[in-house]
Amino acid sequence: MNKKVNASIVLFAVLLIISSSVTRSQTVLLDVETRADSVETNFGLNKTHYLNFYFGYGAIVGPSTTGAAIIYLGSGGSDIGLRYKLKLGETFSTGVDLSYESPTYKLKQNTTKVLPDGIIHEEESFEYNTLAAGPYLRINFGKRGNYIGKYVDLAGRFHLVIKAQHYAKDEQPNGNITRIYTSKLNYTHPSYYDALVRVGNNRYAIKVSYRLTDLFTTASALPELPQLMIGIEVGAHK
Repeated sequence: MNKKVNASIVLFAVLLIISSSVTRSQTVLLDVETRADSVETNFGLNKTHYLNFYFGYGAIVGPSTTGAAIIYLGSGGSDIGLRYKLKLGETFSTGVDLSYESPTYKLKQNTTKVLPDGIIHEEESFEYNTLAAGPYLRINFGKRGNYIGKYVDLAGRFHLVIKAQHYAKDEQPNGNITRIYTSKLNYTHPSYYDALVRVGNNRYAIKVSYRLTDLFTTASALPELPQLMIGIEVGAHK
């Protein structure tokens, strides 16, 4: 009987030691995994590097020139882009924007119109599709956690004109509607430059851009379209 009791005690002790050993092993493994998950990263909203998509809309508000007056309601365009940000310090950041933009200028129909000619239409517009790219300098304000925070961007951009198109709509005497789209215009420049100021708070921003170069060639002697645009922008981040 004593031998059986002693054997039971020995067996119980062995099981207790094995159980304790397994428990300690599991605890150490969990501790190692937790430390691996908390490794610091340099990519994030307020980290050294950040990359995000954004989209926006801008309204054309600059003054019209004689012969090229526009209808401001409906003149403007949307844009979608990708932005890279490099944090230089608590105050300054820099980066590069790449975007696709599609501004439209609706022409006012009157007797002084000369762009692109003096023909009066029921509706008429110039429609652009451009690929824009350029650097920016960001000035940050206030304290921030892992957020974009408050900032002002100063940027310069190059626009490659993918398509410049003239659109005209007319109603014929028989009631039929004629729409004419003319592209590959020989009086437009293949590119232009603009300057941009963007004031933002986290994912929302107000932006103002001013075109620095002409849309139409000097040889065409055509009046220019408005250069100033004001819009909003929303970032695809928190």
